[in-house]
Amino acid sequence: MASTYFTRDLSGASRQTWTFSCWFKRSKLSTTQTLFSSGTSNNDRSSIFIEDTTSTIRYYSSEGAAVAAWTASEAVLRDPSAWYHFVCKYDTTQATATDRIKFYLNGEAMVHQTGGITAYPAQNNASGYIGSNDTHGLGCLYYGTTATEYWDGYMAHVNFTDGTAYQASDFGETDTNGQWAPIVAPSVTYGTNGFFLKFTDSGSLGTDSSGNGNNWTKNGSGDQVTDTPDNVFATLNGVLTFTSGVLSAGNLIHTGTTGTISKGYSTLAVPSGKWYAEVKNPNGTQKWRAGVRRADYMYFNDNEGIVLDYNFIYKQNTEGGTSEAVSWSGNDHIIGIALNKDDNQVTFYVDGSQIGSVQSLANTDEAYCFFSDDYSSSSPDAGIFQWNFGNPSFSIASGNTDDNGYGNFEYAPPTGYLALCTKNLSSELTLPIGDGSQYFNTVLYSGNNTAKSITGVGFQPDFIWDKNRSDVYNHYLNDSSRGVTKYVNSNATSAEVTITQGITSFDSDGFSVGTDNSHNANGTNLVAWNWKANGGTTSSNTDGSITSTVQANTTAGFSIVTYSGSNSNSTIGHGLNSAPELVIIKNLTLAVNWKSYHKPLGNTYTLSINGTGAATVQNLWQNTTPTNSVVYLTGNIDNSNQSGSNYVAYCFHSVEGYSKFGSYEGNGSNDGPFVYTGFRPAFILYKNADRGLGGAGWLLWDTTRDTRNPTDLYLVASNSNAEGSFDSLDILSNGFKIRTNDGGQNGSSETVIYMAFAENPFVDSTGRPVTAR
Repeated sequence: MASTYFTRDLSGASRQTWTFSCWFKRSKLSTTQTLFSSGTSNNDRSSIFIEDTTSTIRYYSSEGAAVAAWTASEAVLRDPSAWYHFVCKYDTTQATATDRIKFYLNGEAMVHQTGGITAYPAQNNASGYIGSNDTHGLGCLYYGTTATEYWDGYMAHVNFTDGTAYQASDFGETDTNGQWAPIVAPSVTYGTNGFFLKFTDSGSLGTDSSGNGNNWTKNGSGDQVTDTPDNVFATLNGVLTFTSGVLSAGNLIHTGTTGTISKGYSTLAVPSGKWYAEVKNPNGTQKWRAGVRRADYMYFNDNEGIVLDYNFIYKQNTEGGTSEAVSWSGNDHIIGIALNKDDNQVTFYVDGSQIGSVQSLANTDEAYCFFSDDYSSSSPDAGIFQWNFGNPSFSIASGNTDDNGYGNFEYAPPTGYLALCTKNLSSELTLPIGDGSQYFNTVLYSGNNTAKSITGVGFQPDFIWDKNRSDVYNHYLNDSSRGVTKYVNSNATSAEVTITQGITSFDSDGFSVGTDNSHNANGTNLVAWNWKANGGTTSSNTDGSITSTVQANTTAGFSIVTYSGSNSNSTIGHGLNSAPELVIIKNLTLAVNWKSYHKPLGNTYTLSINGTGAATVQNLWQNTTPTNSVVYLTGNIDNSNQSGSNYVAYCFHSVEGYSKFGSYEGNGSNDGPFVYTGFRPAFILYKNADRGLGGAGWLLWDTTRDTRNPTDLYLVASNSNAEGSFDSLDILSNGFKIRTNDGGQNGSSETVIYMAFAENPFVDSTGRPVTAR
C-alpha cells in the first residue's frame, strides 16, 4: 500500500553479484514507484523502480550525481489486474556488458532499451549501493534517512541472494497449462545477507524465511492481504477511461472528484455463479450508485445493470430503466451486493439486512462485474467507495468467509454466494479449455524456398491462415475440409485457387510447405495462425434445408462448413452446440466479396473482410439471428447462397476463458477503451464497422509476433501489405486496452467489432491465475 515500506541494514553483502526476485501486482499506474533500493543521498543511490510516464521497469545507480549504471525494459507494465514476476540478475563479473544486468518477466528474458543514457556497470564494479552497508528500502526509494517513491500495490515471494546470480527459472516454473507460477521453496543459496520474505506472518510481515534471520522492519499502515499470485481477488480496474476519480489502497478505494463524474469497475467479471461483495457507504446524501453492470459495456457512459443509491434501486438497460424507492439514511453503512448469475438476479443488503426487492437482470447472456459511480457533477462532496471483494479495504470486526472458506467480510455472504477470487472462479465457472494453445496457436517461420515441415503448433491444424510478413503477398486461408492445395485470400475477392507447392500437408504438430513464394519465399519471415477443428474428419449435416458438410469442434466453438448454394431462402447446419456469433463466408466459385455476420451488429448487417467499407444493411441472413443448429441464408445472392456456387463458412461462438466475439465503442482518445474478454488474448482481429471506404482495415495482432506491450506489430487482413508497426494497444491479463486515437481503431462513438482467442484464461481449470503482461 502507499507509504508503506520495509527497511533493513545489510552488512557486507556482495555489491558485484546478487539477484532480486519479486512477485508484484500494480495498482496506481501514474507515479514512479520503487521496488528495492539503497543509498546515502539522492546523488548516491541505486534502485529498481517502475517509471511513471512510460511504465517501464528500470535499474538506476548514481555516484556523486553521475550515472554509474542505467538500463530499462522495452516492455511497459500497465496491467493492474494480475501479478507480475520480476527478476533482476546483477553480476558485474561478466565479460559482456549487457550480461551484467539482466531482467526477466514471467520467466522470459526482457529486452532492454538501447541508446540514450543506457549504461552498464564496469566489469567487476563493486560500487553500486544495493548490497552496501547502508539501509535498504523495500517498497520505496530509500537513501540516508529519506523514503520516497513508495510502492502502490502488492508484493509477494521477495527473494534476495547475496553473492550468487540466478535467473527466473530458479524462482518460478511453468505448470501443465502453460501458466507461470511461484516456486514455494526456491533451491537457491541466499548467502550471508540474503533473505526470503513470504509475508505470511501478519504480526511480523518482515520475517525472513531464508534461514538467515534477516528480518525487515515495516514502516507505515499497510497490512497483509489475501490477494496472492495463487489466488487473485478482484480490485477496481485502474486502466479504465472512466476512472477519473482516484483509486487507492491497492485499487480497493474509489474516491470521486468534486464536480466530476467518476466510475469504478471490478477487474473480474462473471457469466455464471453466485457472488458477493461489500462496499462501505459514502456520505448518505451524496449522489452515488453501487451495484453491478455488464462487463462488455465498461466503456459506455451508461450501461445495463442494477444499482443502489441513497434512495432508489435503479434497473437500467439500453431502452431506459425502472426504479424502486428504498428508505435508509446516515453514513458508514456497509452495502452488501449479491449477484446471482445462475438466476440472473441481484439483491442488496444494508448492514446485513435486505433492502428493496430482488431484481432481475435485463441481459442474461453476458458477464457482469461490480460497479460504483459518483455520478452527479453538481454534488457538493466527492463520494468515497471502500470496496471489499473478500480482500477488505476497511476494518472488519466479524471476519466472515464464504462457503469455500475464502474472503473476509463484515457480514456473512448469503448461502452459496462466493468471494470474487480466482480460486472460486476456477471451481464455479465451466472452463472447458485450460490452455488456449491446445485449440489455437500462432507459429512463426522463415522462408527458404525449400520444402520443409513447420512444427510447434501443438496439434494438427484444420484451419490455417498464413501471411508473409516481410513482403507484399496475399493472405492465404486453407482448411482440411477443402484440402491442402485449396486456398482463398482474405484480402481479395478471388475464387478458390489451387497451389500445389503451398501447404502440402496437415501434420500432427503443424504443417508442411512447398516452394511457393507466398508460403516459403527465401529470406522472408512468415506467420501462420492455426485453429483445431476435428482432425479433418467431416460429416454430413441435415439440420438445415441445405445439406452441409461440417467439421466441428464443439469444445472450442469453431466449425468449418461447406455447402452448395440455392436459389431460395435456406438454412445450413453449423454443427456447434451454441449459436454462432461470427460467421465468415466466401463463394469458392465466383470472384465476389467475402461476407460476415457479427452478433453485435445484428442480423441485418454484414461486413466484407476483404474491404475497408463500413457495415452495410443487406438481407443476407433473412434478417434472422443464427440458432443453436442453423445459419439463415437469403436465396440467390452470390456472396452467400447462389445456385451453382460452392461456399465455405467459418463459424465461431464465444467459449468462456478461450474466445470472445464482441464490439467496443471508441472514444477518440489515446486513453482508449478497455475491452474485457476474461482471458489474456493471444490473437485479436478488429475492424471499425462505422468507417467507410478507405477508413479502416481489418487489423491483426498476436502475442507471438509481439511479446511485449505496447503491442505494435500488425498485419491487415484486408490488404496484402507487409507487416507494419504502430503502438496501438496493450494486451492484458483480462482483455485489451486501446492506446491510440487513430479513427480506424478508436473513432469517437464509433463501433469496432472484434474477435479474440486466448493465450490463457484469467484462471485455468486448476485454479492457477494468469500473469500480467
